Order: sequence, then structure tokens, then C-alpha cells
Amino acid sequence: MHRKSLKSRNEQEFRHFGIDSFDWNFLFSSRPTKYQVEIGRVALINFGPDAGKLVTIVDIVDQNRALIDGSSTGVPRQAIQFKRLRLTKFRLRIPYGTSSKNVQKIFKENEIEKKFGETKLALRLKQQQLKSNMTDFDRFKLYKTKQRYNRIVDKKFALLKFKSKKAEKAGGGLSFTFSLGLHLAVAHLFATNHPSPIFHSLGLYLMILSFFHYGEFQTTSLMNIDAVTVQSFLLDHSIEYHLALAISLTEFCIESICFSEWKFIFHPYITYSGLFICIIGDSIRKLAMYTAGHNFNHIIQIDYISEHQLITSGIYSIFRHPSYVGWFYWSLGTQILLQNPVSFIGYAIVSWRFFKQRIQFEEITLINFFGPKYLIYKKEVPTGLPWIDGF
Repeated sequence: MHRKSLKSRNEQEFRHFGIDSFDWNFLFSSRPTKYQVEIGRVALINFGPDAGKLVTIVDIVDQNRALIDGSSTGVPRQAIQFKRLRLTKFRLRIPYGTSSKNVQKIFKENEIEKKFGETKLALRLKQQQLKSNMTDFDRFKLYKTKQRYNRIVDKKFALLKFKSKKAEKAGGGLSFTFSLGLHLAVAHLFATNHPSPIFHSLGLYLMILSFFHYGEFQTTSLMNIDAVTVQSFLLDHSIEYHLALAISLTEFCIESICFSEWKFIFHPYITYSGLFICIIGDSIRKLAMYTAGHNFNHIIQIDYISEHQLITSGIYSIFRHPSYVGWFYWSLGTQILLQNPVSFIGYAIVSWRFFKQRIQFEEITLINFFGPKYLIYKKEVPTGLPWIDGF
């Protein structure tokens, strides 16, 4: 004759007293849990002779005990108190009265032990077991290891904090430069008496310069966050770069003071032409960074990793090195904007030589990375810079 479990009989008794539902989880566990006590529920023995072993609930004996079966883990079928069990998320689809042989078979088929070993609870229990088996000398070694680890973390945190402050200062400096340039450029437009083209050209130059460097940082942070550093602003590019900026501004100031009559004779046509070239050059460079995504880096990579990909689509189907093309014409555009004839020639020569050497070195690494695939791409797509064929 089929025997009803105690849980079903007690539910009927509760309804007799006007109680429609009862929280059996509260009754059957020492702590709140979202899992139900039911036939087939896999549980972990918390303490006692078989502590740490998995068992399966096959029946409920009374309010305090359940009939469990742990044939697969070496625990014989027996009645056990609920306070010794910790319910897990696993449940076997077994009917009432399943034999130990079938429970063991279904338990192994579902790979319960393997799945449980991957849970956070199992990992935490292993850590607790390791700690309980440690000697005093092991605890001392662990303490010293944690101490060294905390020192490393503190140093890394201090370095990141310093870099963040440095990046904040760099961003603040660029914002101030852009605001100053905007003020000078706009003030020229609203000047009623003898508007000065000097401040107008200088203001546009400061805006273009600050926007270029700030855009380098922002684009890198969007496309390749792991490569973002304070150097992503490219403000510390090289001493030669700073020297070139100083020379161009010096030429602009000297010519504006001593030869202002002929320097701005074609203003604002030349100035706006240079501004247009700067915008086009910067757009090409940022588009190249966006297309390359996480493959873009300001530093040439000499070691190949599996994440590296050869980008041949988008702007890279027109130029092999679109970021260098954009930077090259952007630098020339700044000197057209300032109407610096001497610096324009100097920028053209120096930039051309710089990008020629850099492209040759970069293509050596690309050939090593991608082999024939890059050689075919090299034949089909030009570099984009005049009289530079690459390696």
C-alpha cells in the first residue's frame, strides 16, 4: 500500500487549523535557503562522521529528520537530522522509494560531484579545510605572503593614483588651452575696431592642438581601454615634438610682429584652408583608431599575441597606415593655419622622414606576424604618404 510522507500528512493538519501554507524551508534548515526540502534534493552534510559529503534526500521521516542516501559518496542510507544538512541547488529526478542502486546511477549520470566542485560553496569549503590543516609555520608563511602581496597592491594603487592625477592635470591643461583658443578666436569675430588676425589664427591653432591630443586619449579609452595611460595624450611624445611646437610658435610670433603686413595678406583664406586640412587629417586618424579597435596601440608591438588581427577593411582598404596619413597632413595643416612658411617646409621634411622610418620598422613586425597575408595586402593598398612604399 502506498504510504504518504509526513510532510503531506502535516499539510492536511495545518489546513484543518486554517493554515493554507507553511514555510518548510524555515522548519528544515538552520539558515534561510531558497531551495526546498523534497525527494531528490542533493544536500551537504555539515557536521558529524560524514561531514563534507554529498547525499540525496529520498524521503522525509518527520519534522526533524530525513531519509538520505549517499551510495556514491560512501554514506549508507540512513535517517539524519535536518540541522546536519545544507541544501544545494542540485536535484535528482527520482520517484518515491528509489533504491540505492538507482540513486547512485542517476547521481553519477548527472555528474553531481563534478558540478558541485565548481560551485563557490565547494571552493570555500576547500579553503576552510586547507586552513584547518595548516601548521603554525604554514600560518606564518601565509601571513608573510599576504604582507608582501598587500605591499605590492599598495604600490600599484599609489602608482595608479599618481597617474590618474597626472592625467587629470593633463586633461585640465588641454581644457584650459582649448578655452583660451576659443576665446581668442571668438573675440576676433566680435571685435569692431581693427580685428586682429594674429589672435584669430592663434586661437584656432590652440583649439586644434588641444582637441587633437584630447581626442587621442578619448579614442584610445573607448577602443582599447587596457592600453590607456597618461601617455595616451601624446603630450610627452618626444623632445623633438616639443621643439617643433616651440619653433612654429616662435616663427608665428616673430613674423606676426615684424612682417604682419604680408603674413596675413591672404587671411582668412589660408587660415581656414589650414583649419580644413587639420580637421580632415585628424578625422582620418581617429577613424583609423576606431576601425582598428583593440588592435590599435600608440606603441609598435614587437611580440605577437593571439588577439592581434590584420585590419584590411574600412579606411585600411584605402591606406595601409591611415593613422600616420592623418597625423602627417594634420601637422602640415597646423602650419598652413599659422601661415608659417619656414615651419611648413621643416614640418614636411621632418614628418616625412619620421613616418618613413616608423612605417618601415612597423611593416617588418607586421610581416613577421602575418606573413604572406600582409605581403598580399601590401601590394594591393598603398601607404597613403607620398614617396613612401614601406619595407
